[in-house]
Amino acid sequence: MKWVATAAAVVLSAGGAVVATTAAATSAAAATGCAVDYDIVNSWGSGFQADVTINNVGDPISGWELAWDFAGNETIGQAWNAGVTQSGRSVTAADVGWNGTLGTGASTSFGFTVNGAPGAAPSSFTMNGVACTGDTVPTPDPTTTEPDPDPTTTGPSPTSRCDSGSSVVSGSSGNYTVTNDGRNVYQGGDYRAAIQAGIDNLDSGRSSQQHVAVPASGSIGASTIDLPSHTSISICGTMNVGNRGGRGAIEATDVSDVTIWHANMTGNPYFGMRFYGVNGLHLGDIDLRFNGGMGIRFERDYAASRNVVIDDVYVEGTNNHGVETWNVDGLEVGTVVARNVAGTGLLLNNTVNANIGTVDGDDVATGTGYATFRTANRAGRMSDGSYPTNIVVDRVISRGGGRGVFCVSESGGVQIRNIDLAYNGNNAVLIENCYNYRIDGGTVNGGGEVRVAARSEFANTRDVTVTARVDNTSVRESPCGVNITWNITGNASRNVC
Repeated sequence: MKWVATAAAVVLSAGGAVVATTAAATSAAAATGCAVDYDIVNSWGSGFQADVTINNVGDPISGWELAWDFAGNETIGQAWNAGVTQSGRSVTAADVGWNGTLGTGASTSFGFTVNGAPGAAPSSFTMNGVACTGDTVPTPDPTTTEPDPDPTTTGPSPTSRCDSGSSVVSGSSGNYTVTNDGRNVYQGGDYRAAIQAGIDNLDSGRSSQQHVAVPASGSIGASTIDLPSHTSISICGTMNVGNRGGRGAIEATDVSDVTIWHANMTGNPYFGMRFYGVNGLHLGDIDLRFNGGMGIRFERDYAASRNVVIDDVYVEGTNNHGVETWNVDGLEVGTVVARNVAGTGLLLNNTVNANIGTVDGDDVATGTGYATFRTANRAGRMSDGSYPTNIVVDRVISRGGGRGVFCVSESGGVQIRNIDLAYNGNNAVLIENCYNYRIDGGTVNGGGEVRVAARSEFANTRDVTVTARVDNTSVRESPCGVNITWNITGNASRNVC
């Protein structure tokens, strides 16, 4: 949802709009002007995610600082593409270098998560101290009487993360060039060394993100790219990766404020990406086409991660999981698409406070005990042992493969709003020793049964509601659970308590 502000009122709109008021522009040597689009793209009980777009309607600028006040008690969590600070209700977002130059008509975007439910929209924004009204405001210049008649757009657009940054890795196999703020910092044939040089030449004392753009393709072999704090990277070429035992081709560990905007990877890694101990991680458009290994892994036996945002992941060809999380508190996922994945498409272990869009699996977990979407190892269990609803999934789609939806090992607190499952070779749905688990609607057609079950080593399954149309397979509850509600239509056979 997007907020629309005018000088007279604040209105909530289902469509997008720009925060703008009217103001008269007078002639001057230079003119500053801006409009702001403030978009709440996701919301959950304890917070929300917002995207902000700044549109420069005035003369070109080099460096921006956007300020606004929250109406309530919202507090900024993770931010990306801007350095965001907060004092009370007052918030300031500043450019991160590579996105600081905006020509006339250019725009740039940044985003953040917020702790606290969304209140009223910010009533106004200022950029570099000038109100963002949608009009221009004169900037006096005693030496010049007319504005530039033909200003040009010199700054990067929001889509230029692939070729514009503090460091840029260009070239092709055998001949790579790395520039950092216009300086040549590497020339050679080693793709991994080129990327590492781009990272290593960012400002060492930075407190906000600086960006590494990698339009070049190449192979890093059985090596690892380590991302330090306050770093963003876009690998828009294709990175071929090898298998380094227990390690990822790209890693971020015990750091904060890291963004991988784009990554196109091929090969046979141990892990494509590996994380732990990260506070503030944003994965944008991730494309993993492997012939073995695992896609993305948040480690089990290391420090927990917090405030993780994943926009879109496509993963295929792994002989393990597509995306697996351990010990994550605060997870936002747009889509995970898994194809020909031997393990689970999206597996949440000991993960809480997750908001998931779509999990889409085709030929996932064939012949294994895994599933397109699986929660395990006390996923959804809070520190006090309770299972309030805190993992919400909009939709699970599963075709063929093994299980469609699987909950196991004292997990729960899950709400799946819609399922679309067909011809899964094992269970279409298996809910086993799980607590407070809801499926609100959707369809199951053929394949394995829909089942509520329990093992003796854990407390019995309880507080489960399954609402769905089920055809050409069976529905079974064995052994009987506690407070199990079945709302089943279709031609499925039923054997429930």
